[in-house]
Amino acid sequence: MAKKAVEIDRVHRSMFPSVQATATILVNELQPGAYGEWAAFHAGVAAGLAGDFETARQLFESAQRHAASQAQLLLGYIDDPIAFRSRVRGFIVAERAYYGLGALPAAIAI
Repeated sequence: MAKKAVEIDRVHRSMFPSVQATATILVNELQPGAYGEWAAFHAGVAAGLAGDFETARQLFESAQRHAASQAQLLLGYIDDPIAFRSRVRGFIVAERAYYGLGALPAAIAI
């Protein structure tokens, strides 16, 4: 199982080599007017982390239902890159705790 996890990690690292590359991939995969709320939310988070706050704003504003509360919360931080990153980090830490994944690896700088 550990070997499989290492292989999956290697594949993901090659697919998503940087925050900017990840944001570009996620945003470009969206179909105008047809993407799901979580796809828009995740692309918005990636765009914001990559420094493209206008794209992040547009994507968060398009999020509906379940993603809407988190998107609305992040919209409140969209003009403050440090607070935005801190809030995203808080989301990630909370999700990792919920799923029993432990602390963020030191190599992840958000």
